[in-house]
Amino acid sequence: MLSDFASGDNTNGEDEENLNEVLQRDVYVCRARHNGEWLAGVLRSGHPACHVALMNHVYRYNDYEVLDNEDKAARLSWERWDKFLPIPVGAVAAGDTLIARRKAEGEEGDRRVLGYTHWLGQFEHKSFQGKITVVDQNDKAAEFHDGELLVETEPERYELTITSFTQRRQKVNRQPRVLGKTQLRNGGPDAAVNVDSVMAYDAPYSLYYGQGRAILKGLQTTVRLPDNKPVETIEWGTALSEERKDVYRVEAYLEPGTAVNVTLVGNHTDTETPYTGKLVAVYPDGEKRQRTIGGSRREVAMLDVHAEFGPVFWLHNDSLVPTTTTTTTTTTTTTTTTTTTTTEAATTSTTEASTPPPPAHTKKPKKTLAGDSDKGENSSMMSDEGEGGAPQREAVISESGAGLAKCVVSLLLPAVLLAALRIA
Repeated sequence: MLSDFASGDNTNGEDEENLNEVLQRDVYVCRARHNGEWLAGVLRSGHPACHVALMNHVYRYNDYEVLDNEDKAARLSWERWDKFLPIPVGAVAAGDTLIARRKAEGEEGDRRVLGYTHWLGQFEHKSFQGKITVVDQNDKAAEFHDGELLVETEPERYELTITSFTQRRQKVNRQPRVLGKTQLRNGGPDAAVNVDSVMAYDAPYSLYYGQGRAILKGLQTTVRLPDNKPVETIEWGTALSEERKDVYRVEAYLEPGTAVNVTLVGNHTDTETPYTGKLVAVYPDGEKRQRTIGGSRREVAMLDVHAEFGPVFWLHNDSLVPTTTTTTTTTTTTTTTTTTTTTEAATTSTTEASTPPPPAHTKKPKKTLAGDSDKGENSSMMSDEGEGGAPQREAVISESGAGLAKCVVSLLLPAVLLAALRIA
């Protein structure tokens, strides 16, 4: 609260030396609406109403507002004014008038009388040369052409040091976005190559630390984040918005005559994180005032940007390129060799197959008539005698014996194979 440096209440002119105790009572700056206009007045201890002086009258209002210097964030001072001086820069307004005060005058000459050290009121700068209207200790209106005006000295910049973020109360809203599409192609006929491309996309960015109370809007502010993160520079109370452009590199290893479609996606992320920090106000004369504040840091950015690749396809017919998987299989084959000896045929044969040979083909004798039989017999006899009958008969017998041997081998081979498998 802003006090008026009161040294005591009205003592009805009693001498300070006759009092055993001096009571310190503050007075406060208030304002109330009078005919639709805000007017500055005074609120005294023990009085429930705001007293406003205007045109040699004092008005009392039960509906009013009190000036509050929260956390002493404002640097306030009283500066002298008279009709020959300009209005100080930074004079505090209570609406349509400025806040003013006038040093109290004694009622008994030079003798010090207990009472208010200053009278509070308003400065009417719209009037000719301006004037200060106050409420004196007797609740009477008084006008002066000199006095003091309440002035606020504004800082030239802020320095905010974030001490901690409250992650458990963080709110994150993600919206997937398609940022762009492209196609990687290998149109060469020779060899597989690594094809790459650069995709440009829009990445809007916004940063806001909130407004807070008793903090000037639009003042340049340097923000220091924890964990040695980069320093941010903003204008306090306004959102830092940027239409950023960014690029993303994509690449793929493609065979000749193939291509692949690429889609660039990301998350439009809105993050709100509560924070606590130290705010330092730096003034033109070098003075610094520090206080603890709390707020919420809101950041909007494009995050989680990545590329999604489609299937590889042929350029000549747009069909998909098959995926080739090489599998190595080892197979072990065992071969059994069987040796069979036949005495009748006087031969040795080696068989590496388990399937027996087909039986020998035997022609059936044709039926003949009696005459034909004699004729044939004679013919056979003539053939045997004319061309060497004995050798030809031996050849027939030998051929018949060979056929019989083959039949024997065919019958004995399964038994031999079975015996060989048992021995093995």
